[in-house]
Amino acid sequence: YQAAVRRWAKSRAGALATKPNAFISVCLGVLESKPETHAHLSKILGEFQAETGWKPQVSEHVAGALRYTQYGFLKKWMMKRIAGKAGGATDTSRDHEYTDWSALERFTIEFLARNRLVKAGAPEPRIASAQL
Repeated sequence: YQAAVRRWAKSRAGALATKPNAFISVCLGVLESKPETHAHLSKILGEFQAETGWKPQVSEHVAGALRYTQYGFLKKWMMKRIAGKAGGATDTSRDHEYTDWSALERFTIEFLARNRLVKAGAPEPRIASAQL
């Protein structure tokens, strides 16, 4: 994970432990069906947790998107190689969305319900597809 994310998690690990929390990791490796790839993703998450001291209640890996039209030449070339290896799209003339928004919404609703963060009878939260 990026150094800024690791620093943020490390500096807030204590505070996060006192509140309901979840970690959503975005990685195109999720597209791969090889068990060793998913084992590697779990290993990376474990190393992140060991380094930062943050042990999220739950974690979820999601594929995210390829924003080829927003990348410069070098990043576009690199992402095309990574996507091709993972079985993703290599058409760099357009963007490709891989996030399973329905699954992410279910994950969020289950997390909120498990932690009693929504009131009974309240409308279910909706997740909007947006680039942050």
